[in-house]
Amino acid sequence: MQRGVEIAVAPCVRALLAALIGALGVLSPAPSYAADEPEPPPLGSPLEVTPLAHLRVTGGYGELRANHVHAGLDFSTDGHVGEPVRAPLPGFVERVRASGVGYGRSLYLRARDGRLLVFGHLDAFAPRVAAYVDSVQRASGQYEQDLSPSPGRFRFGAGETIAWTGRSGSVDPHLHFEIRHDDFALDPLRAGIVVPADGPPRIEALTLEPLDPDSRVEGSAGPVTRLLGARAETLSVRGRVRLVVRARAGFAGVAGNPAWSIAAEWEGRRIESRLDSLSWAGEMSELDEVFDRGRIADSRGSILWHPAGFTPRFLMAGGGAWDGTIALEPGAPARPLRLIARDAGGLSSERTVWLRGARTDERADRTLPPGAHAGLAPSWTFASLPEGAVRIELRGVPAAVREVRIGSPAGPLAPATCDGRAWSVVLAASPLPSGAGFEADGVGARNGPWSARCDALLWPAGADRRLRPAEGVWLAVPPEAVDEGGVLATLIDAPPQAADLVAIGPAIDVQPHRYPLRRPAPIAFAVPKGADPRRLDVYRLGDDGTWSPLRARADSSGALAAETTDLGVFALMRDDVPPRVERALAPRHVPIAPYPRWALTARVIEAGSGVDPGASAFEVDGRREPTEWDGVRRVLRWRPLVPPARGVHAWRVVVVDRAGNATRRSGVFVIA
Repeated sequence: MQRGVEIAVAPCVRALLAALIGALGVLSPAPSYAADEPEPPPLGSPLEVTPLAHLRVTGGYGELRANHVHAGLDFSTDGHVGEPVRAPLPGFVERVRASGVGYGRSLYLRARDGRLLVFGHLDAFAPRVAAYVDSVQRASGQYEQDLSPSPGRFRFGAGETIAWTGRSGSVDPHLHFEIRHDDFALDPLRAGIVVPADGPPRIEALTLEPLDPDSRVEGSAGPVTRLLGARAETLSVRGRVRLVVRARAGFAGVAGNPAWSIAAEWEGRRIESRLDSLSWAGEMSELDEVFDRGRIADSRGSILWHPAGFTPRFLMAGGGAWDGTIALEPGAPARPLRLIARDAGGLSSERTVWLRGARTDERADRTLPPGAHAGLAPSWTFASLPEGAVRIELRGVPAAVREVRIGSPAGPLAPATCDGRAWSVVLAASPLPSGAGFEADGVGARNGPWSARCDALLWPAGADRRLRPAEGVWLAVPPEAVDEGGVLATLIDAPPQAADLVAIGPAIDVQPHRYPLRRPAPIAFAVPKGADPRRLDVYRLGDDGTWSPLRARADSSGALAAETTDLGVFALMRDDVPPRVERALAPRHVPIAPYPRWALTARVIEAGSGVDPGASAFEVDGRREPTEWDGVRRVLRWRPLVPPARGVHAWRVVVVDRAGNATRRSGVFVIA
């Protein structure tokens, strides 16, 4: 996702834009409101023309993707490449990008009313724009371009074809569409485009998480999630909990699109999450405060709770200042928790869940064997809770173990609960020795007592403390990077295994992996004596099990330093293996199409530091050509604006990775 490009405007135009922005209200902080207050007006007038002739939503605004939040709508092209893209409003091209990653080939159209319309994953631009981009590419020899033509150079009327759909930077063909204003990506369904939903929002699940050592949900110290069907749910609560609600917009076939508004009402108080707009300037980090993508239970829902002293812009409270915490005394009668979801078109749905205080005769702690994890090696996970508490989850406990206690060897062990997924315990982190680690004892195993140990270091988040284990790793999370506080846990793992990479020492595991960071945290690894830093990088283990380089650079001490917006597993690794070119393909015939489709391609396998697009290219008949690196399909591609003439042509490809390893291949192709 890329930021909009600022342009110089005349004072009169600037005044007009300022007035429009004020009318849209996207720059104002979200106010508190009463429950009966009407919803705010839409953020823009309707578009004159839809970007595609037929609109079917396949990806929604606010969806949680692998490493970002989706800031627009995806429209289906029924698996086809080359559908005409129309200008929804009169305007001019403010920005045009050629890239094989991210939004791929993308075009930014500035409408007369100030809105910026973004079109991503294109296959080709309109001829005038394509010729402009091609001229810069050929002059520089580089495919990757981010250009800002002069205002008014490329003007389009509403309904004119500005591009054709594709799948550049994406797996499947589709059109990505955004509506922006200044530094904000607006919800397109509230900013001018009309696509009726297939039905009202669906309130799918509720998660309750205990917040301290004495709190439980259904007897569990860990989070409890209930799928909400037709039957009314009643949950027992002891102490203090926070809630996560998953509600989806009613578009058929779009599983991850959250409802525009998700709210909860409890004892006359209300808290609501609304997603009208997203700012590229610092607000994206706040989304980890609102969305649960592994921070609590990976519920993919909205966290209707905020820490003391900080409220994300997307959360609003009515009926009194309420942080979203629910507290119940033992034996308290059942009370209704009302959940409401609304979409951008005005459709809504409601559910009521009843919460009651745990009875005095009710078993507080469940100890059921987690059979799903029987036979696995013990695995420790740490989750940060407000006010200095930490939740520890232990997997891999033998199925025969009936009771487990977890804690520090220096203090008493606390009884853990089990929900069939993991054994969980919540501890107050402050009195625990910082380097004592943790241990677990179990009873009921066939071969006698069972135990496990974890060497972990707890340290306060935001304490501006540098961490330096014996392996030479530095990590700093400054106080301005965190809002919630809590604790972080560091574990030292065995050297990682990775294709085409060699680990230089063990890995460092910093938990919670989804801890919300307001700004990137610096991390650095000492370079061993005799090692070539040009082939080294700091890598982070992704959710898909692959290692990604952080593009570290040598600092003043000689260590390799990088920044990370996510905690997780990190390692210093060396790449000695060059990329592999599997095959090259050039069609003999030039296809007939509204725009050039002929391409020379090479399939590349690179599982190390990654292909360097600027250093990798085709040479055709002795001339270096602007070459696209398609990182999604792992293909190098030369697609000229004018295909080669008939006859035999010589080609040579050079593929270089970011560690400097290179592979060269050559051959010929024929145009019939």
